[in-house]
Amino acid sequence: MRNFSNPRLAMATRTFGSLGYRNYRLLWIGTFISQTGEWMDSIALNWMVLEMTDSALYLGLVNLAKAGPVLIFTLMGGVAADRMERRRLVMISQGAAMVLAFALAILASTHTVQLWHAFVITSLRGLLMSFNLPARQALISELVPRDSLANAVALHSFNIQITRVLGPAVAGVLIATAGVAGSFYANAAGFLVALFLIQAIQVTSRAECRPGSSFSGSLFEGIRFISRTRTIFWLVLVGLLPAFFAQPYMSLLTVFARDVLSIGATGLGLLTSTAAAGSAIGGLVLVSLGNSGQRGWVTLSAVMTLGVTLILFSFSQSLHVSLPLLLLAGSMSAFHQASSSTLLQLSVPDEVRGRIVSTLYLARGIVPMGVSLAGFLSMFIGIQWAMAGMASIVVLLGLGVSLFVPQVRRLRPLSAST
Repeated sequence: MRNFSNPRLAMATRTFGSLGYRNYRLLWIGTFISQTGEWMDSIALNWMVLEMTDSALYLGLVNLAKAGPVLIFTLMGGVAADRMERRRLVMISQGAAMVLAFALAILASTHTVQLWHAFVITSLRGLLMSFNLPARQALISELVPRDSLANAVALHSFNIQITRVLGPAVAGVLIATAGVAGSFYANAAGFLVALFLIQAIQVTSRAECRPGSSFSGSLFEGIRFISRTRTIFWLVLVGLLPAFFAQPYMSLLTVFARDVLSIGATGLGLLTSTAAAGSAIGGLVLVSLGNSGQRGWVTLSAVMTLGVTLILFSFSQSLHVSLPLLLLAGSMSAFHQASSSTLLQLSVPDEVRGRIVSTLYLARGIVPMGVSLAGFLSMFIGIQWAMAGMASIVVLLGLGVSLFVPQVRRLRPLSAST
């Protein structure tokens, strides 16, 4: 006879409780499938561009092509998420992304792909991502009760980290066996399945923007809300700045695998999967914490630890040393990102949720800019010094906010209602 009072069983039930809601479970599974494919596609695209150009600079520029649309349209995507049916917005943007995935797969498999194709497709993906991600994140609040929102947001972040483990690992195998086209086709097929799951979600009605509010008026309302709410302002800042200076390490692993550690495509899959495994660990730790702990201080500590770890990784010449460092870096990065997102979601009312959450997705545009900066710096000081220098700024950032912005350091999930 099972003992259902077992503490481990109770903890597991608490940790994964939001998956008991059908609509949230459909979104979670759909996100898992589509994001796994996205990571496969991203790794394959980076590898293809590096093979075509033999240049870390072009690798950075292709990633930068996604940054422009994200930076320009993400806040607009947040407004759309507050004014439209969020499920429908997710489906439209994801369906268009599926078309782009099939187009890239066909170009690669027919050996007609050119560098300009990579620039155009990544730019269009950046545009679609600007509307998809805020709507997807804001949709969570419509699928679970208020008292389960913290768990649901944390589980969603944990889900993203899992895909960082699976996607690169599969991509590494596919690139070595079936070429980059295999990853592109798998991504397109994943979009198709995810669309079917999201279509099955049943959404209840919710409050929307005031009828008299224009699109631009709604945009500036969101900006004013952030600027006038001090805790929200610093949560957004702490969420964004490490994205520019630290998160580019994931894209630059392609260069480290080939030029520093000399381990090839399969080794690249190992590096990215190790970092992603650490991300999954960090996300799981966050989910298990629930509403306990002085989350602000822990989040800032994760930022500082991430910076120190990346400095050490930058100068590692051994795969055996690099792997545990990447495991720790992935864990700290995921914890920081997920914790910031969770605290932010708990701090805002639903009618502005899409607009406020969209600010964190500016990171998707900022990261490629960081990759481009690292690529530019690498031409003068080498990729290792470039990454180490940027990581040092992350350490200083975490330390500075910890010392001079006490409202962030003392923040707890239950107090995030400012």
